Amino acid sequence: MPVAPAAGTTPKSKSLRLRALRRHGRRCLLFGLVFSLLCAGFLAWSIHIEKANTLDHARLEALATFNKDQSFRFWATGHGGVYVPVTEETPPNPYLSHLPHRDIDLPDGRRLTLMNPAYIMRQAMSQYQELYGVRGHLTSLDPLNPINAPDPWERQALAAFANGATEVTRVSEIEGQPFLRLMKPMITQQGCLKCHARQGYRVGDIRGGLSVSIPLAPYLAIEREGLTSFSLSFGLIWLLGMALLGGFWLRGRRQVQEWAQAAEREKFLAAIIRASNDAIFAIDLNQTILSWNPGAEKIYGYKAAEVLGQPVSLLLPPASGDEYAALIARIEAGEVIDNYIAERRHKEGRPIWVALTLSPLPDLAGALSGISITSRDITASRAAEMELRKLSTAINQSPVAILITDAQGRIEFVNPRFSEITGYSAAEARGQTPRLLKSGRTPERDYQRLWETITAGQVWQGEFLNRAKDGTLFWDATTIAPVKDAQGAITHYIAIKEEITERKDLERQLQQAQKLEAVGQLAGGVAHDFNNILTAIIGYASLLEMKLEAKHPLRHNASQILAAANRAAELTQSLLAFSRKQVIDLEPIELNAAIRKIEGFLRRVISENIELRTILAPEPLVVRADRGQFEHLLMNLATNARDAMPTGGVISIETRQATLDEAFRHSHGFGEPGAYALISFSDTGIGMDEETQRRIFQPFFTTKEVGKGTGLGLAMVYGTVKQHGGYLNVYSEPGAGTTFNIYLPCTSEEPLAPAHEVLEATLPGGSETILVADDDTLLRSLATEVLTQFGYRVLAATDGEEALELFRSHRQEIDLAILDVVMPKLNGKAVRDEMLRLVPDLRVLFISGYTADIIHRHGVVDPELDFIQKPMRPHDLLRKVREVLDR
Repeated sequence: MPVAPAAGTTPKSKSLRLRALRRHGRRCLLFGLVFSLLCAGFLAWSIHIEKANTLDHARLEALATFNKDQSFRFWATGHGGVYVPVTEETPPNPYLSHLPHRDIDLPDGRRLTLMNPAYIMRQAMSQYQELYGVRGHLTSLDPLNPINAPDPWERQALAAFANGATEVTRVSEIEGQPFLRLMKPMITQQGCLKCHARQGYRVGDIRGGLSVSIPLAPYLAIEREGLTSFSLSFGLIWLLGMALLGGFWLRGRRQVQEWAQAAEREKFLAAIIRASNDAIFAIDLNQTILSWNPGAEKIYGYKAAEVLGQPVSLLLPPASGDEYAALIARIEAGEVIDNYIAERRHKEGRPIWVALTLSPLPDLAGALSGISITSRDITASRAAEMELRKLSTAINQSPVAILITDAQGRIEFVNPRFSEITGYSAAEARGQTPRLLKSGRTPERDYQRLWETITAGQVWQGEFLNRAKDGTLFWDATTIAPVKDAQGAITHYIAIKEEITERKDLERQLQQAQKLEAVGQLAGGVAHDFNNILTAIIGYASLLEMKLEAKHPLRHNASQILAAANRAAELTQSLLAFSRKQVIDLEPIELNAAIRKIEGFLRRVISENIELRTILAPEPLVVRADRGQFEHLLMNLATNARDAMPTGGVISIETRQATLDEAFRHSHGFGEPGAYALISFSDTGIGMDEETQRRIFQPFFTTKEVGKGTGLGLAMVYGTVKQHGGYLNVYSEPGAGTTFNIYLPCTSEEPLAPAHEVLEATLPGGSETILVADDDTLLRSLATEVLTQFGYRVLAATDGEEALELFRSHRQEIDLAILDVVMPKLNGKAVRDEMLRLVPDLRVLFISGYTADIIHRHGVVDPELDFIQKPMRPHDLLRKVREVLDR
C-alpha cells in the first residue's frame, strides 16, 4: 500500500505526478475507444452473417421443395395425367372439357375423370401445406383455371422470367407471417401440349412458374438465439477488455504515484526512524553495525559513534554464543523473524529484554547484503507478563472453578475446572450468565440476598445445588467478590466455586448413619431384655393355647396375647433391621425364584383392585441374601404401595442385571463398580414430592393417619438393603407413582434350594437329655417346661460356670447343650469351646436376644453354628432342637 507523504511534499513533485497521470489516462482512453469500435464492428458483421445464413437455409429448403414438386410434375406430365374415380374431392375438371376423353365409364358402371398435372399438383400442394406449413402454387399469365392466376409478386416474377431470370426470391408476409418465397419458370414439355396446345404453347416455351413459400418463423427463432449469443459474447469480451484496461489504468496510476512519492517516502521513513522510541539499526553479513538511530541510543545506552563499525556482539550478554550467525542463516533461508524475544546487555552492564524484528536488506541486484533490526524494550512488560503468566497458570490449574463476569453478570472468563464440573466449554459459557447452571432447587431468596450483598461491594459465600450441561445435579460452595477499578466502581465479579457433591453425599450419609446409630443404640439397648420378655410372653401363651381345647373360651384370649406379642416382636425386628443390628443368615439365592415363591403371598397382601405384574430377567440373578429378610422387604414395599393406591392401580416388580461403573457413581453419588441385580418395584399411586422423598427412610416418619403406620416399613427396607451391601434410591413425582430401585451385588456362587417348611400335625418331641444354660430365670424355666412337656430330660444352669460343672458331671448323658450367647462369668462361646474339648461330637444350639453386633463380639460368627433368635415360639424351639439332634 502507498505510504502517506511527509508534510514537506513539494509543489514540483505534485506537478510532475499530475502530468504523468494525464498522459497515462489519455493512452488508456484511446485504447478503450479503439477496442470498443472493434467489438462493435465484429458484432455488426456477425449479425449480418447470421441473417444471411438464415435466408440461405430457408432458400435451400425452398429449392428442395421446388425440386420435389417439379419432379412430381414431370412424372404426371410424362404420363399424360391420371384417371381417378369421380368424387366430391375429385370432380371432373370443367377446364378440360375440350378433351374428348376427359371422362370414361368403366364396365362396372364407375366413372373416371382425368386429373391433369396442374390438377394433381394443386391437391398435393394443398395437403403438403396442411402437414408442414409450406405453400406451393402453379401459376401462369394465361391460366386455363382462374385458380392458377398469379398474385402480384408472382406476376412480377413471371415478368422477370420473360426478361431472362431463372429464379426469383423474396421475403414477404402472408397472412401476417413472414415467408421466404421462391419461384422458378415452368418450361413447356411435350406432355403439356395435350391440354395447352390450343393456347399456342410450344415445347420449350415458358408457360408459367412454380412458386414455393417457406415459413420463416422457425428460422427467425434460431436466428434470434444466435444473435443473443453473439451479443452476450461480444458484451462479455468488451467488459473483460474494459476491466483489463481499468486494471492497467489503476496499475499505471499506482506506479506513477509510487514513483512520484518515492523520494518523499524515503525522507518520511528517515524521519520516522529518527523519531522512533524503538531501536532501529542495521548490520552487514559480517555482523558489523552499519546504522544506529536515537531510539537505539536510549535502549542500549551507546552513542552512534561508539557502535558504528563495531560487531553486534557488543550488545549480547556473556556466554550467548554466536546468536546472530544463526539469525542471519534463518534470514538467508527466507524466514521472517518477528517478535523474537532475547536478552541483551545495556552499556551499564545490566540485562534488558527486547523484542526483535529482523528484515533482509537487499543490494541493487536483489542479493542479501545485510539485516535491518528493530528492537523494542520489553523489560518491564516481560516482568509483568511473567507475573500474569504465573497467575494464569495458577487459575487454569486451580482445583476449584473460577469464573469472572462483567458488572451485569455476563460471563467473560471460566477456567478449565469450571468446564470439567459443568460440562460447558469456555466458548459456550462466555456471554451467558451463571443462571445457565440453575437447577430450580435453590430458593430465589438466596439469589436475591447474593445480589444485594455483592452489589453493595461485599463478599458473599454460600452453597448452590446446580445443574450441569448433561442434566446432572451437583453441589458447589461458592465465594463471590466484586472487582473494583481505581475509582472504587464495580467493574466485574469473580466467583470461586468448589464442587462439594461428594462432601454433601458424605454429610447426608453421616446424618443417616447418625440416625441409624441412634436407633441402633435404642434398639440394641432394649433388644435383649425386650426379647427375653417377649419370649416368656410368647412361650407361656403358646403353652396355654396348646393346653386349651379349640372351643375353650380362654383360647381366644391366649391367641390375642400371642398376636400382640408377635406384633411387638416384629416392631423390634424392624428397628434392628433399620439399624443393621439384626442377625441375618446370608446364603446364595436366585432372586427370580425368590420373587416367584412370594408372589402369591404378595397378591393376598394387596387389594383386589390392584394388579400385580412381574417382569423377571431371563437370566438367573444370584445374590447373597437372607431369604426371610428379602421376603419381608418385598412385603413392606407391597404394603406401602397398596396404601398409596386407595382406588386401585398397578404394582410392577422388574428384575434385570446392571453394571455399575465410575460414570454411574459420578451421576448417582453411590455404587461400587461391579455387577448387580436390579429390582425395580413400581406403583401407579399418588407419588411423593421431594421433601417427602428426602425423609421416607427416616425411622418413625410416616404420611399415614395416626394409628395406621409405625413409620418403620421403609426404614426396615433401607436397613435390610444396606445390611446386604446394596444400594437403594427412589424416583417419584406427585400423581405419577413411585419406583424403588434396589441394587444387590451379584455372586458367582450356585444358589441354594429354599428349605421347605414342614407342617406337622403334632410338634416333635424326644427322650434325650438337654442342658439349658440361660441367666434369665423366666426363660430358663420356660425352656425347661416346654422341653420336659415333650419328653426331654432337662438340666438347667444359671450361668456359664454352672453349665460347665453340670456338663462335667453328666457329659456321658447330655445329648444337646442349649447355651445363651451372653451369660455371667463365662459366655456361651467359651462354654461351648470347653465342652467340645471334652466331648468333640457334642451338639450345641445357641440362643440370644442381643443384637448381631453384640453376638459377633462374643465370638458367634460362624454361619455353620446352630442359632435361634429370641423372641422364639415353643414350636420354633422344639423344631430346632429336633433338627439339631437328628442331624
